[in-house]
Amino acid sequence: MNLSDFDLTNNGQVYLLDGFRDKDRLFIYDADHDLEGSKELSFEADVVKVSEDGSLVFGLSSWNFGDFKGKKILRTDNQLTDKFAMLDFDEGLNESIWMDYQFGSNGSEIYYNKPIDNRVHVFDQKGDLNQVLKFDFGLLNVPDQLKQNLEENFEEIKNFRYMRNFLVGFDKGYLGSLYDQGGYRIFLTDTLENELYLGAKTDYYGFLGQFVGFDDGYALSYLDPEYIGEETMKYLPEWVKDHLKGDEFVIRLVKF
Repeated sequence: MNLSDFDLTNNGQVYLLDGFRDKDRLFIYDADHDLEGSKELSFEADVVKVSEDGSLVFGLSSWNFGDFKGKKILRTDNQLTDKFAMLDFDEGLNESIWMDYQFGSNGSEIYYNKPIDNRVHVFDQKGDLNQVLKFDFGLLNVPDQLKQNLEENFEEIKNFRYMRNFLVGFDKGYLGSLYDQGGYRIFLTDTLENELYLGAKTDYYGFLGQFVGFDDGYALSYLDPEYIGEETMKYLPEWVKDHLKGDEFVIRLVKF
């Protein structure tokens, strides 16, 4: 099994995406973590999100050669019978390396951004597209010609800025992360005051660590001892540092 992503329903079910190439599968566990069943997928997917009404939204792989080849998003019921695909990958795209991303979610909205693309697509809980947010970094935008072959141009791409990993909206603005000329930053936009706050540049995911979710004004994340930069370690309490140095994970809850 190659765990790509998972999500939980309101009643505690777990949908686990096994992203083994050419044979993607979806495993469903009940609230007691007992296996309810599994389904072999006719397409290749990176991420999965369960909406409030039980529908499934998949972020499809750019290298998907199964059903819905060339599409980014697939919306379906939980039986995988009623399927609707949308949003096209750029023609000629050659993605032979993995760049992590995930669905963001807060309240009634689901956020989708797959690097390298500074557009964030916002869906409602039925999986219908409601809005597209575009982040423009001016001269630091990755040139289109570099995006076509990420592996070949990866070192040059490091000189630019792009959305990476997650974005969620809340009542005061947006919380997200980006790659910025050799490092990662967490950013916060205050749309009420028209202010942008940029976190310190770090080697990995920024001070939040690996983002998990956002709800009721709180961001949930975890710190991975293998991927924790010195800049992040500097501001942590000593007992947390000791925990990480002992090769243990740390769960973090931050109020915004």
